[in-house]
Amino acid sequence: DTYNIDPKNTDNLVRTAKTTLGSKIINKCHDQMAKIAVDAVLSVADLEKKDVNFELIKVEAKVGGAMEDSMLVKGVIVDKDFSHPQMPKELKDVKVAILTCPFEPPKPK
Repeated sequence: DTYNIDPKNTDNLVRTAKTTLGSKIINKCHDQMAKIAVDAVLSVADLEKKDVNFELIKVEAKVGGAMEDSMLVKGVIVDKDFSHPQMPKELKDVKVAILTCPFEPPKPK
């Protein structure tokens, strides 16, 4: 059997996700978590090849938040402490360099 997926109508996918999540710990936000899961998979799915790279999906837990605060972020979250109180808390449409090595300015002589 084949099942055609319509990215515009995700009702059947959400119902399937709810069934799968029903056996997990998530009871409080069943609908919300199912919708997040479906949206996350469809965001990275290659529907032509019928392939999903699950390495592109990451679940990040934050201390102090409630389950109802959960959301799908399509992009990158930079979780960084502010070094100065005047630094902006939110930026949009910016270019960011993500370095995997230490970056320090040269020390004055």
